[in-house]
Amino acid sequence: MDRRLSIATVWLCFVAYGQGVDLTLARGVPNTCGVLTCREDITATVSSPPGYALKSLLRLSLVKKPSNPPEDQQDLVLGSVSSQDSNLTRVSSGRNIHGRLESGLAILTVDLVKHEDCRASFVCHVVGLDQQGREAVSSVKLVQQNAHRNDATSREMVNLIQKLVESLENTVADKIVSMDSRIEDKLDSTKNKLEEFQTRLTAKSEDFETRIKDRVKELQRDFTTRRDSLKEQVHEKLNAFETRIEDKIEGRTKDRNNSVVGSQNMLTDMIRERLERFQERQKQSMDDICPQSANKTTYMHSSLSEHSDSQNTTGQTHATAGSNGLTNERRKIGNVNFYRKWNEYKNGFGNTSGDFWLGNEAIHRLTSEGEYQLRIDLEIDNKEDYAEYEKPFRIGNESDKYVQKYCLI
Repeated sequence: MDRRLSIATVWLCFVAYGQGVDLTLARGVPNTCGVLTCREDITATVSSPPGYALKSLLRLSLVKKPSNPPEDQQDLVLGSVSSQDSNLTRVSSGRNIHGRLESGLAILTVDLVKHEDCRASFVCHVVGLDQQGREAVSSVKLVQQNAHRNDATSREMVNLIQKLVESLENTVADKIVSMDSRIEDKLDSTKNKLEEFQTRLTAKSEDFETRIKDRVKELQRDFTTRRDSLKEQVHEKLNAFETRIEDKIEGRTKDRNNSVVGSQNMLTDMIRERLERFQERQKQSMDDICPQSANKTTYMHSSLSEHSDSQNTTGQTHATAGSNGLTNERRKIGNVNFYRKWNEYKNGFGNTSGDFWLGNEAIHRLTSEGEYQLRIDLEIDNKEDYAEYEKPFRIGNESDKYVQKYCLI
């Protein structure tokens, strides 16, 4: 009810324009009837009407006109700024007054706090120089009108406003009811559509799930079939591969056996040939050095001949000098390479726990210090034979090329 009564009192705010002068009254400022502002800006060309243009500002004044003035009552100057007094800040009769005048701009503001100010009229005067240097005066007046009516008019306005408010409330209520109804209809329709969509979605989901299951079963059957087929193919290929491998292994085994037999036969022939040449050289040496001992040497040629026709023969040599069995060479295990240079045969190589050569220099020194006999042990096809020379055995020094000698000179 208070809100409606407050609407019944209407204050009108006027904005008055003079020749380039603005005079305004702003309502709604707390603890005031309004804020009155008088402003002149000669730099703003839009505010200057045609034929009016001040070159400079001299003074700006704000005057309050009396309400129904008697003949002896004069205007009340609220405030003024000039080129000599360009700033103004003061409180007069409860009114806050502020003003300034600067290059091309003059402004005055007054806070209207008295009740009589809310119904008064105000005039703003501007004094300046025009383009010809003449003094010019411009004024603008602001008149406030109170919208207050008598009691009957006020009651009539209140009733009218109440009717308008009631009509507006009824209209708004009808609109709200109608809107609620339409919203409910929309919600019901949306709910039905959602239920229908959910039903269709459920049916499609079930159908899709069924198709997925059927497809999975089909893939499983196809996978099982292909797996079994692949297993059979792999098994057949593996069998064929094993057969080819076995055939190749068998063929290579036969070739290797034949090669081994051939190599063994060649080795036997080579040992027999070398032994024969060695015996021949030894015999010749004995004939040259000690002709009398040529017939006193024991050979093993006849024993080797007995094994010359064997298919699987292996040869091993063992040379010993002296009655105490000092071994100067072993070539039995096969873990030492006997294809060596002069210095290696001179100094010896190998290990006495396996195959080795004692060394020409060592044999020379040993045979030079005492009498030794030469014995050569051979093993062929796990059968042992030997050749032993009865006469003393020795070899020369390095300058003699370590030549073998069987007689003391």
